[in-house]
Amino acid sequence: MKRRQALKITTIGAIGLSASISSSCSKNTYSFNHGVASGDPLEDRVILWTRVTPQQAGPVEVVLEISENENFSKIAYSKKLQTSSLSDYTIKYDFLAKQYCDSDNGFFYRFKAGSSVSEIGKSKTFSENTMTAKIGVFSCSNFPAGYFNAYQAAAEKNDLDLWLHLGDYLYEYPMGGYATDNAEKLGRTPNPGHEMITLSDYRQRHAQYKLDQGSKLLHKHAPLIAVWDDHEFSNDTWKRGAENHSEDGSEGDFYARRSAAIKAYYEWMPIREQQNKRRIFREFRIGKLIHLIMLDTRQYARDKQIQPKDYLSKSGFNQAKFYNDLNSKNRELLGAEQLSWIEDSIFKFKYCLDYFWPTSLNGKIKVS
Repeated sequence: MKRRQALKITTIGAIGLSASISSSCSKNTYSFNHGVASGDPLEDRVILWTRVTPQQAGPVEVVLEISENENFSKIAYSKKLQTSSLSDYTIKYDFLAKQYCDSDNGFFYRFKAGSSVSEIGKSKTFSENTMTAKIGVFSCSNFPAGYFNAYQAAAEKNDLDLWLHLGDYLYEYPMGGYATDNAEKLGRTPNPGHEMITLSDYRQRHAQYKLDQGSKLLHKHAPLIAVWDDHEFSNDTWKRGAENHSEDGSEGDFYARRSAAIKAYYEWMPIREQQNKRRIFREFRIGKLIHLIMLDTRQYARDKQIQPKDYLSKSGFNQAKFYNDLNSKNRELLGAEQLSWIEDSIFKFKYCLDYFWPTSLNGKIKVS
């Protein structure tokens, strides 16, 4: 063999070995750092959620598995799902539970990506025959202000059928802002350290909240029904702005900020989306016990809040104008569209009650 041929063969072999090593090293690995969650349970279906963290960027295939047994000895349903950076690697699936299991009695779910397996979540649906329910009610969870002990305690009891979050699931403030006095001492400084404004900001803050151990426990133990308030956007949000959004343009366009907040919220929350992403108001029926109407009192139709300081001048406080504006019948909180939807929803529910269940209800509800 000539020297030139030997060198050529050796070089080709080295390149092949290098490519093999490179291919092996580039094999992606995954983790489920943010737990699992379920939400928006209907009579027949419920949203199942997780977030996969890939070591390398790119599309990820995730497998959802359902079982009526916590040890997954028998798989009732399996589904391959896709996610990517376009949805911040979150997964949401509207599972038609009734078709595959006795979902009123609860079922278990988990996600797989590569060799990684998520925590096991527990969820359920509520049929028209549901006569008892235990519901937890939560609001205003501010990560830097302290630990989420209420979430933790409710999760450890492990007896909730459902939990509601009435808004301010997270807060937009920067480090040094509202309720951050003890954040460093507690190891709970907000991420990012500045105020949430962009899509990346909102995504990072949602991710941080989902890392809280109490939050992860409660999310995996029972389905959630949530609605936003103002701090999912910015303090004192209304339909065209917010008290905590600058008017000088230094924080950009409010509508762009609102869109970013909404996108991140839908990515990171186990909530069923509507065609109009700004429309979060929706209804749920918990058997014969509850007709639950979740409202938007902030960004959809609310007029700007009246600020007493705006009625101050050198001559004093203009009390007459203040009360005139405060009591004006032209001011909106819900808006005509939402009010009409509420009236229609209540009318239909009352008709169903009168027609199908004319006798007194004997169900029991316990709110924690």
